[in-house]
Amino acid sequence: MKKAFNRVKTSITAFGIVIISFFSKVFGQELGIGEILYWTPQLEYWVPSHISPAIIVSKIVQRSLIWVTFIVWIVNLIRIRKTKDKAEKKEKIKRFIIIISVLVVLIAVSFIVARLLKR
Repeated sequence: MKKAFNRVKTSITAFGIVIISFFSKVFGQELGIGEILYWTPQLEYWVPSHISPAIIVSKIVQRSLIWVTFIVWIVNLIRIRKTKDKAEKKEKIKRFIIIISVLVVLIAVSFIVARLLKR
């Protein structure tokens, strides 16, 4: 029994590490961290690129809004599933739809603003 528990624990830990490393690599590329500073071997020091700080901030806001939407979705889904009363469940579903709609609109606006800032 203890071996099975340790195998499950090890598998879950390895899976978590894989997911974290994948997302950190993806977000590192998506946030443009490589574009912010680039290495010039002739000069032997870091030179800032021509990316405005507003673009970097808009990318960070986009990613954080996506994560906030995901977390709100999971938390509300759990709260709705735990509710037994049908009327209360219906009210929570309405609030949930409104909150998610607002967050999706904010995400869309942030993507549009980022595209306008790049021009």
